[in-house]
Amino acid sequence: MAQVAKLVICDKNRNMTQVPIKEETVYLGRKTEGGAAEIQIDCPYMGELHGKLSREENRFLYKDLGTEFGTYYNQDRRIGSDATEQEHFVELEDGDVLRVDRSSNGERDPEAAVMIFREKFDPRVQWKELMLDDRGQNYYLSCREESEGEEIQKDQPDQAALPKRYALLAWKDNAWTVFEHNTKFGIYVNGELVGERCALRYLDVVRIGRTLFLFLGDRLMYNHHEAAGNRLTIHIEERSVRNLFRKRMLLQNINLSINAGEMALVLGGSGAGKTTFLNAVMGYEKAQGSISLDGVDVYRNYEKMKYEIGFVPQQDWLRLDDSVEDTLENAAEMRLPQNVGEEERAGRVQAVLETLGLESERTSLVSKLSGGQRKRLSIAVEYIADPSLFFLDEPDSGLDGVMARHLMECLRTIADQGKTVIVITHSPDRVIDLFDKVIVLAKDSVGNVGHLAFCGSPKEARDFFDVETMEEVVRRINRPDEGGEGMADYYIEKYQKTERISENGNAGCEKTGTSHAD
Repeated sequence: MAQVAKLVICDKNRNMTQVPIKEETVYLGRKTEGGAAEIQIDCPYMGELHGKLSREENRFLYKDLGTEFGTYYNQDRRIGSDATEQEHFVELEDGDVLRVDRSSNGERDPEAAVMIFREKFDPRVQWKELMLDDRGQNYYLSCREESEGEEIQKDQPDQAALPKRYALLAWKDNAWTVFEHNTKFGIYVNGELVGERCALRYLDVVRIGRTLFLFLGDRLMYNHHEAAGNRLTIHIEERSVRNLFRKRMLLQNINLSINAGEMALVLGGSGAGKTTFLNAVMGYEKAQGSISLDGVDVYRNYEKMKYEIGFVPQQDWLRLDDSVEDTLENAAEMRLPQNVGEEERAGRVQAVLETLGLESERTSLVSKLSGGQRKRLSIAVEYIADPSLFFLDEPDSGLDGVMARHLMECLRTIADQGKTVIVITHSPDRVIDLFDKVIVLAKDSVGNVGHLAFCGSPKEARDFFDVETMEEVVRRINRPDEGGEGMADYYIEKYQKTERISENGNAGCEKTGTSHAD
C-alpha cells in the first residue's frame, strides 16, 4: 500500500490545515460553492481548478493548470501562467513549498496561499502560534526531538536548558533573521538549504528536521509533534536486481516506521530478504522508495546521513594485537568530527566502555577476548560515533545463552539512550522481552518475493500468528520443505488487510506503543 502524503495549507485567513493525499490524482482550486476541486483553498488568486497533484510510481508531481497567477515553487520559481508546457510541472520532495500569489516583484500578498508538501501524513501534529512582539528577544528554534517537546524556546538564564542543536531567530538589520547554530541536518527555507543565516520574508517556510515554521511577519506558526519523534520511516516500493537482463524482485511493498528509543527484531525464514532489507534501509543498496530519519531522506542526503548509521556485520574486523582501549581510541579519531578535542574523545571512549560492559577489559588485547566480548567491542567501534540508527546482523551468532543475553541487554541500553536499534537474530526467544517491535518478512509463493507479513509488538505478534514463541512465527511462514507450515501467503494478505483498514492509512507498526514489557 502506498504511503499517505499530505499538504499543509495556509489560506488567506492564515488558517492552518493538513490534508492527507490518498488518491493517485487530486485537484486543487479556489474555495467556491459546488467547486470541482477535491482540495478547496480560500484564496482569491486561485483558479477554480488551479493545480493537479498526482502520484506516479514513487514520486509526486504538481502541475499548474495554466492559471492567471500561476504557482510559485520554493524560492519564487514561477510555474504555469505564461510558462512553457514543460515548466508547468515540478516533482515534489518532502518540505517543498508551493505559493499562489498575485505579486510579481518578490513581495508576498496578504491574501496569498501557501501549500507545503510532506511525504508522510501524521495526524498527531498540531499547529501553534508564537507572536514576535519583542525585537530584542532571541528565539531558539529546533525540531521537537532536540527540545524535549518544545520547538521554540526563549532566552534562558541557564544555557544548559537550551536544546543541544538549534537555530537562532533574532532581529538583525531590520529583519527577523534565522542563524544556523548546530542543527543536525541544516536549515531549509522554502525547500532550499541555507548557509549561516537567512533574512526571512513574509510567508517564508523554515524547516528544521521534521518541524516547520511559517513566518507571518509579526508571528511564527509552527507544527508541534504531540508524540515522540525522530522516527525512522521506511517506504520500500521494491528492491530488485537484474540477472542476464532479467529483473528479479527481492522485496516489495514494505511500509513501516520505528521510533527513537525502540529496539526492533527482524524475523523471517532463509531467503525472506532480512539482510537485503537492512541494506536497503541503511542506504547501502538503495531500493525504489524512500527511507527517512527525522523527516530527512536518507537516500537523497546519504553523504551526510551515513554518519548517523552504525552497522555491525556478522564478521568481526578487529586488529587482534591492539588493546580494547587502543581500538576505541583509533575509532574515535577516525569517526568523530575533527573539531572534537582530545578530552571529549576520551570521555566518549569511557562512556562507550561503560555502556558495552568493557571497562574491565580496557587493557586486554583483542586476541584475548571471549567471543561475546569481541562482539561487544565490534559494537563499541560503531557506537563511538554516536549514530542515531544502529543495525546488527546476527550479533549473537555463536554465543551461548548467557553471553547472548548480556549482549542484547547492552543493545537495549543503547536503545534506551534514544537510538533506533534493528537486529536480525536466529535465536529470538531467549531475548524477546528486550524488544519493542517485531518485523516479520515472508516470501510469497508466486515469485519468492519478500513482503511485510507483520509489524507490531511481541505480544501482538504472538496474537497475530496465534503462537507462543517467535520460532513458531517463523515456522508458520516457512515453506514445508524448510520445516514450516507454508502459510506465508495467508499472513501477507492478512497483514495487508490490517493495513487497509487502519484508521489513517498508516502501517500498523506506527500505531504500536514503545513499551518492551511484553
